[in-house]
Amino acid sequence: MLRKRQLGQLFGDLVLYSLAFLLTLYIRYGNSISEQIPAHFAPFAFLFIWWVMLFYINDLYELEFTRNWIFVIRKIVSVCVVATLGAALIFYFFGGMLTVAPKTNLILFSLLFSFFIVSARLYVVMRRRVSPLSVLLLGESEEIKTLEHYFADKFTNVVRVSTMTEQEFSKYIGNTTLAYIIFDEKEKQMLTAFHVLMPLLRADVKIMTTTSAYEYIFKKIPIKEISSAWFLEYIHLKKLPFDPIKRIIDIVFSAILIVALSPIFIICGLLVLLFTGQPIIYSQERVGKNGKLFRLRKFRSMVRDAENTGPQWSMEKDPRVTKLGKFLRASHLDEIPQLFSIFAGKMSFVGPRPERPHFVESLAKDIPYFEIRHAIKPGLTGWAQIRHGYTSDTAAFFEKFQYDLYYIKNRSLVFDALVVLKTVRKFM
Repeated sequence: MLRKRQLGQLFGDLVLYSLAFLLTLYIRYGNSISEQIPAHFAPFAFLFIWWVMLFYINDLYELEFTRNWIFVIRKIVSVCVVATLGAALIFYFFGGMLTVAPKTNLILFSLLFSFFIVSARLYVVMRRRVSPLSVLLLGESEEIKTLEHYFADKFTNVVRVSTMTEQEFSKYIGNTTLAYIIFDEKEKQMLTAFHVLMPLLRADVKIMTTTSAYEYIFKKIPIKEISSAWFLEYIHLKKLPFDPIKRIIDIVFSAILIVALSPIFIICGLLVLLFTGQPIIYSQERVGKNGKLFRLRKFRSMVRDAENTGPQWSMEKDPRVTKLGKFLRASHLDEIPQLFSIFAGKMSFVGPRPERPHFVESLAKDIPYFEIRHAIKPGLTGWAQIRHGYTSDTAAFFEKFQYDLYYIKNRSLVFDALVVLKTVRKFM
């Protein structure tokens, strides 16, 4: 989800983009710039969307992007180069549809905008290297200790205590300029004195529970910190008009992709048949929405009888994967038969990845609230896949489930679009 600071960065980029655009036209056309703006506006407006998409999928809008200025320069320059080359290809193939062919303008604009972006991001990084504000953390949970470690290199003074009396709390906040107060749920009673909190509210200090802070910063839900009451308050299994609109999007785009990718289907099928033999399609039972089972199909990427000893976790460097299978997995072409499951309504484009009944039964015993994962349709891609990737044991799946829970709580059409954009990064 986009936050205020991210939206502020986006607005700043729009200002810099406009400045680079106008400066480019002024350098090229001088005083006749007003005559050139209408002809160039449409293609450069489209290019702004292109640049923003690349910035987002390459994490240039992350709230806490980095404090390493060398990395900032390298990252932004590489993204700008890709954006410029992509823009050149767009103009090359679709230039006939435009009233201008801005080849020189594109190069000049890209240089100016890249310079502005690098300078602006560097200014922000250097200005926020270490904030002079302080952070107060109250509690002893593992999660709040993780937050303490996170804030340690971002704020001058980070204090964590197990508890505080009201008097100690009043004295502390009177002598400290705070940015955050984060507390475990069991410390909530200490923050009930409204007269103590009023100065903090006026000073815009962020006061959050560990659960809220964890979600805000790490984009996942700390399972150990929540209760059944949390689900009643925050989890809504039916969302209108999100659910019907999402289903329409799934039907339309899966149909378009099935038709558009039909040559790829044929080529992948022939390659599997030629290099690894039959079966071409690997079919496997998975758990879907409301715990109902369905058949998930992929192009076979493993050797035959890969599980003759029983179900096994898939791994990032799985020795059972064939040479062709490594290519299919790396390109995600093995996943495209799932488009038929999306069209049929068994899956969606975005959601938790469907798991096998054998593993679901085992994981449900070890992970609290695991059944909530099946309250919505499984997805071809998902927030957990972007943030965590492969899981090969229960501990890794516990971590992954926290991202799934974050998606279930915050799912929306905008969030789905952002997840798809992040997924595109895997192909770049």
